[in-house]
Amino acid sequence: MVIFSLQCRMFSYRTVSPTPYAIDLSSEEIDAVQDYDNCLFLLVGVDSGDSAARLRPAAKAIRRTIRQTGVKSVVINGFAGLSAAPADPEVSAALLQSLRVRVHTLDPDVEVHVMPFGWRKDWTMDAVAGPWSQRCLHLHL
Repeated sequence: MVIFSLQCRMFSYRTVSPTPYAIDLSSEEIDAVQDYDNCLFLLVGVDSGDSAARLRPAAKAIRRTIRQTGVKSVVINGFAGLSAAPADPEVSAALLQSLRVRVHTLDPDVEVHVMPFGWRKDWTMDAVAGPWSQRCLHLHL
């Protein structure tokens, strides 16, 4: 699992169009803009062979970054481009949802959101510069 995180003053996205692996969305969710202030935007690449055992260290690393940055929310986006050998889409989607639950359990005061899996999205961000604001985590067992 590889996690690239960016601290953002502002992050917004809208869901645009499905890929063959897209989860089902209601018509109201498509093209709707989602806005977040003071957030941590995570691009997460789930590798073939990743399992739930990888989630605990990932959630702890994310919690450490939350504490260092003081963000109020986390936005997770699955991104196969970070992986040399991407996991099966169903496995990736399930692990991303489980990661959301783990992070929220460790830090219940922080809102954690997973962007719709398998959808193309437009996003805009105002990234922060600083020692914990841009990180790349490689988690191996």
